[in-house]
Formats: sequence, structure tokens, C-alpha cells
Amino acid sequence: MKSLLALSIAAATANIAMAAPNFIVKPYLQNPDTDAMSVYVETLDTNVTLHYRERGNTTFSTLSMEAIKPLSGIKRARIEGLSSDTRYEYYVSTSFGQSDTWGFKTWPETANGRDSFKIVAFSDSQGQHAERLADIVTSGIIVNDCGNDVENCDDEIAAVIVPGDLVQNGGNVSEWRNDFFGKAADLFSRVPVIPAIGNHDYSVSHYLNYFELPENGSVSYKEHWYVFDYLNLRLVTLNSNSPQNAGLNVEQREWLDNLLADTANRDETDYVMLQLHHPCKSEMWLPGESQLTCEYVKKFEDLSAQTGKITGHIFGHTHAYSRGQSRDVSHLWLNAAVSSGNIDYWDEYPQFDYDEFQKSYPEYGYSSLVFGVDKQRLAVKRYSGGDGKGNYFGYQGEGIRDDFEIAGDNVAPDTPFTQYPKNETVKGVFKLKASSFVDGDNDAHLEAHWQISSTPDFSEPELDFWGNKTRNENIWKYVDTQMGVPLDSYEVTTLLPSGNYFWRVRYRDEHWAWSAWSDSAGFNVQGLTYSDNLVQNGGAEQGLEHWTVDTGVVEANLSNECNGVPAQSGERYFVLGGLCEHSDVGQASQSISLSEFQSEIADGDAVIEVSAFLRDWSGNDIPEAWVEVYDTGNQLIGTSDVITNASSSWLQKKATLALPTNAAFATVRLKGTRNNGTDNDSYIDNVSVRIAYQEGTPAGGHTTENLIQNPGAESELQHWTVETGIVEALESGACSGVSPHEGSRYFILGGLCSSSAIGQASQTIDLDSVSGYNAGTPATVNFSAYMRDWNGNDVPEAWLQFLNSNGEVISQSSTLSHRANNWSKESLEQPLPSGTTSIKVVMKGTRNAGSDNDSYIDTLELTLTTGEAVVGDLDGNGQLDASDRNQLRAALGQCEGDSAFLASADLDADQCISMQDYRAWLRLYKNQ
Repeated sequence: MKSLLALSIAAATANIAMAAPNFIVKPYLQNPDTDAMSVYVETLDTNVTLHYRERGNTTFSTLSMEAIKPLSGIKRARIEGLSSDTRYEYYVSTSFGQSDTWGFKTWPETANGRDSFKIVAFSDSQGQHAERLADIVTSGIIVNDCGNDVENCDDEIAAVIVPGDLVQNGGNVSEWRNDFFGKAADLFSRVPVIPAIGNHDYSVSHYLNYFELPENGSVSYKEHWYVFDYLNLRLVTLNSNSPQNAGLNVEQREWLDNLLADTANRDETDYVMLQLHHPCKSEMWLPGESQLTCEYVKKFEDLSAQTGKITGHIFGHTHAYSRGQSRDVSHLWLNAAVSSGNIDYWDEYPQFDYDEFQKSYPEYGYSSLVFGVDKQRLAVKRYSGGDGKGNYFGYQGEGIRDDFEIAGDNVAPDTPFTQYPKNETVKGVFKLKASSFVDGDNDAHLEAHWQISSTPDFSEPELDFWGNKTRNENIWKYVDTQMGVPLDSYEVTTLLPSGNYFWRVRYRDEHWAWSAWSDSAGFNVQGLTYSDNLVQNGGAEQGLEHWTVDTGVVEANLSNECNGVPAQSGERYFVLGGLCEHSDVGQASQSISLSEFQSEIADGDAVIEVSAFLRDWSGNDIPEAWVEVYDTGNQLIGTSDVITNASSSWLQKKATLALPTNAAFATVRLKGTRNNGTDNDSYIDNVSVRIAYQEGTPAGGHTTENLIQNPGAESELQHWTVETGIVEALESGACSGVSPHEGSRYFILGGLCSSSAIGQASQTIDLDSVSGYNAGTPATVNFSAYMRDWNGNDVPEAWLQFLNSNGEVISQSSTLSHRANNWSKESLEQPLPSGTTSIKVVMKGTRNAGSDNDSYIDTLELTLTTGEAVVGDLDGNGQLDASDRNQLRAALGQCEGDSAFLASADLDADQCISMQDYRAWLRLYKNQ
């Protein structure tokens, strides 16, 4: 019989054999390659050994795991001589026992024949809410990207990238152990993690200890920047923390330039992605922007332009999701945050709706990127874990925040062609109109790019429109500001001087392929007359006189006073927020009466323009200016765009707003927001507000009444001839339709109660029967219609055909169209072609999807304006003079009388002589 001591020793030995290692940080994967992988672990146990084998084998090989430096608990082993694209399994044993078994997969070589691969990205895992990182891993990545089985993660995901701020305090080792590695242990034990250095990760000693990164960067800054190649992807990681060590950037730039030069010549590389912490631009947190990153982004854009490779930069720092694209190349802007830091919510910080970003959301989450190998195609998904305010999406369903593809092998859209204006004259605010979007592989229309130039080569276009207002989507503060906005037209609100111009457009599809530029169309701008500057003391030369300080500190400083800057001109300039004293926000305003311009405003062509010179100190603080318009009841009826310039040089910016006819006064507002430092360096000088109105309006001209009979379907289809398919005149909501623009009915070209692929109707107007128009007289044709569809698919159209006495078509107008789910007035203006004796009005609807033909038209109008009579010439002497004015004043309020008198004096055609007629007459007199 064994002794009691022998039994006790045997029991103790058995307990040791069944015990587990004491891991401070569980094993995780580093520095992957096609034939190697490093395994790291942190433990104070002894005899730390790595056991590994190819899956399916029965025998494990072993490697001793050595401390990364003396006395460190961080141990590593580098497994080499492995087979590419092969799954392995491993475990770690120590003197205290044996761990669970995990798996990893080596990276593939081209010969392995992979057709795609996946990388996941999250950022800012600083442990302010560490449980959120665990939630992303367990409820997000494992469920969505590993088939809801953690054992599949090594086979499904090539790597996890984390662009900075891995922990809240880089010097606190417990945060590395518990908040970062601890919360993502199930993932990091199976998928290698590839990090970038964030500002919270300084000092970098723990960062450098815990990670084994390629030493292919610069010798002086090992592992601060480096590059991985995975099949046709080149993944570049940079250190964007320039304030930590400005000298570091000299070496980093030189290294990057050499790397990109090499990359340009690598035919095997289709994608070049940059991982770094700080954003170039940040919609949700402007103070976090980095000019250094903008410099790097430009280098990657240039590479894409040079080679056609898909590029992008993945970043963090701003604790929210943002995604967008560069204009001219396939370059992705992707904010991978936030995983477990505090969210940056709307209106919590200075924010700006940048043209480069298509959407932004304050939320937790991560992104999945799938790269095609045989085809150059990058698919990106964003999974949302909610906003931290009780809205939890769980990374499925509603939690799929974004889902899109960038395709280098994509068929470009057809080249659009210009429709209006083409050799026409425009005035004031006008609309560019191009052909409908057509794409050979049926991609959706993503965005348009419009240019206006005074030269036909467009070498220096005067106006260039691309971004938030030319795209099919712009998510800003949870609202899609582009919902229902057509992309085949663009309203130009920037006022152009008189002269001849050219315009063109190109279209981009949902996979980021641009069409060729359209043909160039010439047009003429009929210039505007500008008032003098209506702002008093717009340059701060009289201090703050005439200005009301609404918020915080506002100063009118001398050049360089209180360590400021030189004024743009004169001796003083405005400091919104203050230099001598300070406030986070400074705001001032000035009210301006518009009574002097009531006749011009009532005429409907007047525009208000606000302009100013703006700048700041170093790109952080934000000077802004805008103008608001009010009616006589002090109700806000219009607001211009905000002008701003966050740079260290004075720059003049302008914004215009078409004035509503009931505008009574305007208020110009100046604002400065501090983002950094003590001073609020928001500087504004030479503020101007001017009224612009149509110049040279001819004294004379007569406009007919609407020549279209039954223009709004109120008499159903009376006076209209159905030429093709089905045309209906339905009441509001009938057959699941929509509400009319006005009245009780509207036209459906193609039909809802019954339907046809195309529906077309017309109405012909004999000009000999038009009252007040003599056949053969030169005239201007004005044509408009309200149009819409259901959801952007079907196409309502209307145009004019001009017929001669034989009924032959001698000319045709451009086509009006509007594809969106809101009523929009589309219009054209052109000379009446010589020889026209009748005009045919044509309506058409084309079905592109579904069973209904949702092509809706309402409230058509066709008028002719001639210059035969001298409007307002009441005494018949061929000119406007004091006699006419006196007769008109004496007739104010007259609603009955001689028809000839009314024809010349009733300028608003309401069959009465009103004060508005009198004011319009004064304008005619002034311009004759």
C-alpha cells in the first residue's frame, strides 16, 4: 500500500497537469507572412512553449517562447517555414499547464488562386467604454464575418487593422492588458492585428513592446511606419502624430515617397491603402484635423491618378463614422471609429459638411473591406453598434450602416449631352440641364460634376460644382439633404458678369467610374446691376459702430493688435471671439432695410449677395458669415449659404440668395468659433451685402396669357390628344398615386389605374388664334411644367415642337424632365423660330421599373413675349414720360376701363392697376 505522502504527491502532480497557464495577456498573432507567423503572450509563468501544427496533422511542433527583453513578461515565438494560405492550430504551455487551442492561417501567394480576401477595421478602442470593443468582436465581427463561429475567423479574415488610440493612456500597462487585448482576445488569438500609433498611445514604449511590426520603415523609427503586402493589396501604416516629434516627419516623407514610386511600378498591386490615426478632414470634430494627413492623402490621390490603382486612407481620432471619396480618382475616405471611446455627437463640437464625405454618423461600429483578386473590386460594409444613447442596432439589419463597392473594372457611364442652355441667354439664377443618366452595366447614378468657363478649353473654369449638392446622397445630422434632388440638372446661384460662357458636365456611377465630359455648350449671361454696399462699417474702421454683438466677445482690432494679424485692408478688422479678450464663440449682426429695392424685388429677379474676406491663424478656428432675409412680419424667409475660410491667408468668399418677392429686410451675421488654444482667431474684414437685379430690361414687351388649354388636367384629358399608350388625369391619391401640385388632378403619362411602358399626349396651338400676337412677329417662348415621379426611376418629359404652315416640324425645344419624388418646376426660354405658325406641346412618360408608369406632370404653362408694344406708353407717343406716369398714378385702383389702357398699364396682368404696376413702370422708365 502506498504511503499517505506518496498519495499526496501524486494528487498534487495531477492538479498541476490539469491547471492552465497564468496569462496576463492571452496569445495573439503578429507580423503575418506567407510562410511565417509570430505568436505573442504575456505571462510570468516559466517554461513558456508554443505548440503548433498544420490542421489535420497529428503531431505538434514546439518552439520556446522567449521574452522580448530581459525581465519582460511578454514572450514571443516566430514560426517560420510554413506553407502559404494554410490553416494551422496552436496552443501554449507553461510550467502551470496547457492552454486552449487556437488557429491561424498564413497569408496566400498568387499561386494559391484566391479570388478575394477580407480585412476588418475599427479604431479608437481607448477603454472609456471597454465593453463596447468586446461587443464589436462577439456580436459584430464573429457573427457577421466568421459565420457566427469564432473558429472560422482565421479562415475568413486576413487581418484586423486599428488606426490608432488603441488605449486611453499609452503609459498605463493595465489598459493594454485589460481594455485592448483583453476585450478582443477571441479575435486576436486567431487573426493578426496590425496597428497605427494614435496620440493616446504615447508614450510608445508599451506600443512597441506589444507589437511586432515589419522593420521595413526607417531605421531611426523602427515600427513607427511600415508596409505589408497581401496579394494585390499594399497596406501602408504611418505615424500621423506630428506634434510628438516634428523631425520624424522628414524621414517618414522620404520613406513614403520612395515607397509610392516603387508602388507605381508594381503591376501586381491593385489597391494601396493608407492606415493612420489623424484625419485630413473631419465632419464631426474639426479640431482633430491634420494638415499632415492632407499632404499624405494628396500623394495617394496622385498615385491613383497616375496608375488607376484604387487607393484610400483609413483613419480614426474623430469618434464617429464618416465615409466619402475623392472627386477625380477612386480614393476612399473611411473613418473606422469608434469602437469604445466616447462618441463625438452632433453639435457637440465644431462641425462642417465637407464635399468629400457622403455620410457621417455618431456611433460605435466597425468596417469590413473585401478586396477582389481577379477583378479590381473593393466592397465595403459598415456595421453599427448604436449611438450609445439607447439606440442599439446589434450589427445586423438596421445596423448595416453602409454597403458599397468601388470597381476598377467597371464600365463607365455613357457620355451625357448638354440640353439647356445652348446658345440661349440666361439671367440671374439659372439651371443647367443635361441628358438623363445611362450606364451600360445598369449602375446607379452617384454624382455629377458641372463646370462653367469663359473659355472653351475649360483651362480655368469660373465655376466648378461637385460634392454635397451634386450627389445622390448626403447624410448630415441624420437627414439626407439630397433626397429627391435630380442629378441631371443643377441650379446656378453664383452671379456671373455679362458675357459669353461655356458649360459641360460628366456623370459618375455608384462604383466610382466617371463618364467622359459632355459636349461644350455656349450661352450668354445677361448681366445684373449691383447696388452699392448696404453694410455700414463693413471693414471695422469705426470700431463696432452699426454692429450688434449677439454672443461672446467681438473686437474691431488694429493690425497686429494683441498679437493678431494685419488687416486685409485699412487699419482694422473684426475678431469674432476676441484676441485681447476671449470667448469660445463670438457673433455680431447688422440689420439692413431693403425698402429702396422693393420694385426690383417684387419683379422676381433680384438677388442678395454677401461677401467678406475671412481667415484664421493656423487653420483651427472658424470664421463664418451669412445673410438672412425676413418679411415685413419679421418671419425668416431665406438664408444664404455660409461663407468660411479656415486658413491663415485672407480669402474673399461670396454667397448669393434669390430674394423672395416679399423680402423686406436682411440681417448679415458674423461668427467665430474657437477650436484650439486661448485666442479665438476668427478674422473677418470688408463685409459687403449688395442687391443685384436685372439690368437693361427693355421698355416694352407684351406677354400673352397661358396658351395651353386644360394645363392642369382639371378637365381630365380635354384638349389633349393621346398619341401613345395610356395617359390618365387622376385625382389626388387615386390608384395609389400622389397629390397634384395644385388643383384636384394631374396627368399620369403611362398610367396608374392602367399602365403602359410609354404614355404620350400632345396639344397643338395655332398662333393665328393667339390674342395679342401678330403672326411673324419676333417673340420669346416661355415654357414650364411641374414634374415628378415615384422614386426616381420613371421619366416624365415635356417639350415643344415648332410647326410651319404645312404642319412640318421646323425646330424642337430642349426637353424638360425631373426624376425625383417631389414636384419641381422645370422651365425653358428661347426665341420663337422664324416661320412658326403653330406650337405642339408634347408630354411623355417612360417606365423604367415596376408595373406602374409613375411619370407625373401638372400645371403646364406656355406664353409668348413680344417687344411690339411699348408697355406703359399710355399717351401713345412711343416713349415713357411724365405724362404716362401721371396717368398711371391717377388710375391706381382702376379695375375696369379702356382695354387698350389696361393692356399698356396693367404690368402684372391682374386686370387692375396697382401700386406694384406703378413701381414696375418706374423701373421701365429708368431702363429705357
